[in-house]
Amino acid sequence: MTTPLVIAIPTRQRLATLKHALHTCLTQDYDNFQIIVLVNRCCSTSRWLDTLSSPRVRCLESDSDLPMTENWERLFEVSLHPDSYVFFLGDDDGLLPGALALADHLIRRHRPAVLNWEKAEYAWPDIQVPVYANYASLRLSKAVEIRETSTFLDHAHSFRAPYHDGPGIYSSFVSLALLDDVRRRTQGRFFQSCSPDVYSCYALAGSIDRFLRCRFALSVNGASGRSNGISYVHHFDSVSSATFRAGTAIHRSLVHAPSVAIAEADGLLTARDSLPNSFRPYTFDYDALLRRLKVEADGEQNERRHANLVHALQVIAGRNHRPRPCVKSYTDSPSTKDRLGPVYGFSPHDMRLTIDLGRIGVGNIAQACDALAMLNPLENIDGALSCHTPTVKRTLPRLLSKLFSGPPKTITNS
Repeated sequence: MTTPLVIAIPTRQRLATLKHALHTCLTQDYDNFQIIVLVNRCCSTSRWLDTLSSPRVRCLESDSDLPMTENWERLFEVSLHPDSYVFFLGDDDGLLPGALALADHLIRRHRPAVLNWEKAEYAWPDIQVPVYANYASLRLSKAVEIRETSTFLDHAHSFRAPYHDGPGIYSSFVSLALLDDVRRRTQGRFFQSCSPDVYSCYALAGSIDRFLRCRFALSVNGASGRSNGISYVHHFDSVSSATFRAGTAIHRSLVHAPSVAIAEADGLLTARDSLPNSFRPYTFDYDALLRRLKVEADGEQNERRHANLVHALQVIAGRNHRPRPCVKSYTDSPSTKDRLGPVYGFSPHDMRLTIDLGRIGVGNIAQACDALAMLNPLENIDGALSCHTPTVKRTLPRLLSKLFSGPPKTITNS
């Protein structure tokens, strides 16, 4: 019997990218799934979804504008099959071809509470950091492994592991039974903190002993011109970023700043407050957070972001009675210049390939998914547990020739 899979897509006034995200879902070679689109008060998006007439797609529009976390939480208003596994997909992200069939195979073979994977990356042509436009990156691997959450949490508390090393719901199918268990222990709510995807990494890691980790991608993380994370870090003073911060309370020991480390700290500290028994073995290292902010401030090339980081460092040190690291003044920081951007090519160290999809005419997430799927085909993965990442060095030239031989090409999708 196949696994009932649920794809939740929160969206707010981003129909242009949502259409392509949905395309990657509706073209999957798998039958037992449904898509729940959590529309944050946008009638035009709801009207378009109604025109699809697809039995797989369900639209839930809110009556008013909601903070991100509130919109995500509305998923639990839906009655789902008790054996369901849930995944949240961004409205500018996409599923790789064959992702759902392989997810079902891995879940039935290994029976994990969480099936997690390393996402591929794609920058839409209109990304807010133009030097990254058309950038794409993925790991070439077939490896599947079991990871201990204790190792992740120990490293996360001292900022030695990024949030996406954990079992977050933005890169995982999570059993509904586990989600319901967490909700029972957190006063009936699952999503909390400023960034619900980041928070989920820690809340889920604190609720299980281990999870199944794929060293390859099932989905592609898209960074478009209206991505919340990009706005928060790179355009901290923009209207969209200010609106996000105004509607979202941050942890009392922190202050908003243009840094992923702040989002990680907020998610982890909020998870510690929500699930205190799960985090008793660990101590949050505020000094490590301050050192991370100092490094970011010292290397920041934008004067306004530098000032925001310095302010955050000062406030957080004061609130938590920690010594404040000495930060270079902006004039001592690297001279303002264009960002260097991605380094294209293949890294044998981590088996990661970074390419420019603009060379073959890719212009949206659906086209990016089709292109990247040719480089690490999911149908070739059997799902057995691995001790290492298989080498692909011999086949890499053949894989690249599929995309980059001859003059620039164009990939299309209907």
